[in-house]
Amino acid sequence: MDFNSFLAHIPKLKALPLGGLPSQFKMAPEIRKQYSLRDIQKKNPKESAVLALFYPDALNNTNLLLMLRASYNGVHSAQISFPGGKKEEGDSNLMHTALREAEEEVGVLRNDVKIIRELTKTYIPPSNFWVTPYIGTLEMTPSFRMNNEVEKLIEVRVTDLLNEAAL
Repeated sequence: MDFNSFLAHIPKLKALPLGGLPSQFKMAPEIRKQYSLRDIQKKNPKESAVLALFYPDALNNTNLLLMLRASYNGVHSAQISFPGGKKEEGDSNLMHTALREAEEEVGVLRNDVKIIRELTKTYIPPSNFWVTPYIGTLEMTPSFRMNNEVEKLIEVRVTDLLNEAAL
């Protein structure tokens, strides 16, 4: 999908209702389904945010950025993720957290990202994180700069994600 076509779909993305936790549980492992909203809140999870960043490549194909986290002594070592992390004291809100973390981890300037919308937050039991995802776009092909938290960037073409034969 070329990037201009993707941008034309943004009004529809903004208008879609969110499915919430019940929607997340449709494909969740059984152990995850045991957590109700009340159970999650009792655990006093750490607030965090991630950025699902869409951008054009050099051929104007729409890409989604993922990253392989570096190996370290922690529960999210060497995992594939979106750029993001824990809310810090200086973050005014979770959107700021997602933008700050993307800038720190992959070098995307926060002022260049247009946030499309917030999605339903997701609970991550192993680290007790309550993650709020944001969808954002960049109007140009980025020049990424990885920090030491990132082992590798994974640029996924949206057409590959939408290809039913790949499922």
